[in-house]
Amino acid sequence: MTIKIEMLRAFAIVAESGTLAEAATRLRRTPSAISMTLKGLEEHLGQRLFATDRKNRLTPLGEYVLDQARRELQQFDATISAIEGFATAPQGLIQVAAVPSVAGMIFPQVVGAFLARHPGVSV
Repeated sequence: MTIKIEMLRAFAIVAESGTLAEAATRLRRTPSAISMTLKGLEEHLGQRLFATDRKNRLTPLGEYVLDQARRELQQFDATISAIEGFATAPQGLIQVAAVPSVAGMIFPQVVGAFLARHPGVSV
């Protein structure tokens, strides 16, 4: 089995909130699905992540995995946001014609401001 990002996300939410119900609500899954996800993660690692008496108390491995999961989830979410932002950003080439007086005086300021707001566009 491979560790998936959603396994880390479910683990982090349960570890931070202390409840399967909170993770289930936030991830739009059932508590039993979250429980099975955590069980799969623990089986893959070969060790428990939560103390046997309570879900909100982590083992030393659980503490380590939570620290790593937080870091990876933050990076993953930032990467997805960047990709989605790039995919929806204006892109392409704009060709503009202007008389010399406008081209020399106004054009640099207007085009510079436009390009700063739309880095995927070339003029």
